[in-house]
Amino acid sequence: AAGYVFDYNDNCARAYDSFMALHMEGGRRSIINEIIADPYNLMATYISDYEDCLVLLLNCDPDEYKRRSGHLDQRLALLEKGDHNSPWYRFCKSGIYLHWAIINLRFGNVYQQAVYFRKSFLLLKENQQLFPGFEYNVVFSGLQEAVAGSLPSNYKWLAALFGIKGSGIKGTGQLASFVQSHRPDQPLSEEAALYYL
Repeated sequence: AAGYVFDYNDNCARAYDSFMALHMEGGRRSIINEIIADPYNLMATYISDYEDCLVLLLNCDPDEYKRRSGHLDQRLALLEKGDHNSPWYRFCKSGIYLHWAIINLRFGNVYQQAVYFRKSFLLLKENQQLFPGFEYNVVFSGLQEAVAGSLPSNYKWLAALFGIKGSGIKGTGQLASFVQSHRPDQPLSEEAALYYL
C-alpha cells in the first residue's frame, strides 16, 4: 500500500459534484486532473465509477454496458493496492459493488445484481465492525437496510438466500440522520440525500 492514499481533495470533490449534477465531461476532467496531480490517489479511482453508474442507469444502452463493464474489475484491482487498514478501503469497494448491483438491476440481470449487492453488503458490514465511528458507512448501510427491508415478496427468497435482512424504517432513519448532520458540500451528502428521497 506504500504510496497509495484515499484523499477526498478538491479535484475529487469537483469530480463528484459534477457527476452528481450529470456534468460528465466536467467530472471526467477533474478526475484526469487528479490522476495527473497524484496517480496514487485511489479516491479518484472510486469517484470515476460514478460516471459509469450514472451513464448506464440513464441510457440503459447494452453496447455501452459491454464497453464499460470491464471497469469494475480494473477499479477493484486498483483499490486492492490501497491501505487495507483505512476505513475508505472497504467502503470504496463496497460502493463500487453497490453501483454495479444497481446497474445490473437496471439491465435486468437479477442474479448478478444480487451477487454484487451481497458483496457490497458484506464489505460494508465488515467495515462497520472494524471502524464503527466511520460516519460514511451510514450512506450505504442506510440504503442497503432500506432496500433489503422493502423488497417485494418475490425477491425476499433471494435476500434470505444471501443472508441479507433489513428494515425500511431503520434504513431511512439512518439516511435522514446523516443528511441532517452533514452540510451539502461535505463528501457524499448529495448521494445520501438522493437515497433518502
